[in-house]
Amino acid sequence: MTMFLSGGQEEQRKAPKPVILFAFYGEGVATAIAKTVTSLVKLDNIYAFELAYGKGTVETYGALRDYIAEIHQGKGMLVVYDSSFLPEMLAEIEEELGVFIRQFPAPIATLGIELARRTTTESNPEEIYKQAVGRLGELMDYGKNYIVTL
Repeated sequence: MTMFLSGGQEEQRKAPKPVILFAFYGEGVATAIAKTVTSLVKLDNIYAFELAYGKGTVETYGALRDYIAEIHQGKGMLVVYDSSFLPEMLAEIEEELGVFIRQFPAPIATLGIELARRTTTESNPEEIYKQAVGRLGELMDYGKNYIVTL
């Protein structure tokens, strides 16, 4: 009886589950975020993909597609990213591999660049903050409702 019950628990732990993939530009950014989250939640479905500067779109696409195929666990994935070209690339990979991918833009590097640029033209931190928050809202495009008619 004990063997049967413990066997069922092992099966339940290995059941297919969604994967979380962090894909960021910069050396070790995605890896650092994935490691931090993994250490806090103690789960094995969190991965990182580093987007290297200077690599071509075709090379990045192939590497990302292969990595997604490798880490997919059968229940789709959430991809958290900060790059403006990834939405189209992820949509193509989703179609090609037949893997459900839910995209979650988190433009951290873009926010940093925006703040840095604002400090060169504005000296009031409150104004810099307001402008950056407005820009961030535009970039993330959350909460907007669309009506699609055919």
